[in-house]
Amino acid sequence: MSDTLASGKIDCSAQPLDIAFHPENPDIVIAGLVDGTLEVHNLPPKENNNNKKEINDDDNNNTESSNKDNDDDDDDNDTILASISLERKKDKNDTQQKEKIPACRNSMFVSNNIICCSVGTDVCGLDVNRACSLGGNEDSIVWRLSDAMNKNVQALHVLPQEAFTGPSVLCVGDENGAI
Repeated sequence: MSDTLASGKIDCSAQPLDIAFHPENPDIVIAGLVDGTLEVHNLPPKENNNNKKEINDDDNNNTESSNKDNDDDDDDNDTILASISLERKKDKNDTQQKEKIPACRNSMFVSNNIICCSVGTDVCGLDVNRACSLGGNEDSIVWRLSDAMNKNVQALHVLPQEAFTGPSVLCVGDENGAI
């Protein structure tokens, strides 16, 4: 485990419901969002407070020009490495209206390269390297347990290999308390 402390600010494209740090690289953060998206972020270096501009009464008269400058900085501070929609593909013959997209409530690293997350009643596994190299598309989803639970998944936990004689075990809990 690294003694390095990550710091900085990330801006998600929607409200985050869960975050997780990479097990070996504390600058990499994943965020599960309310809109059913999983984002992979690279934490920026901590800002130097000496470089920040102080605001005084004279600056209040120039708020319009300073807001333009701040908007230009937004592109420079983009931390998103990948953004993956976890929405389940609909059947082409399905004529029903589109369902509400469930939120990505849980996200966790189960290894250096594999992310496990829940969206609605589904549980997905994603390859973080593939997601970042592709910019984030559905090809980074390496497995999906559709309707893993009867209700929305609220908790994920991996029991380590050492707890059993076999492989690691993924435990899933839903909003009714079923595991």
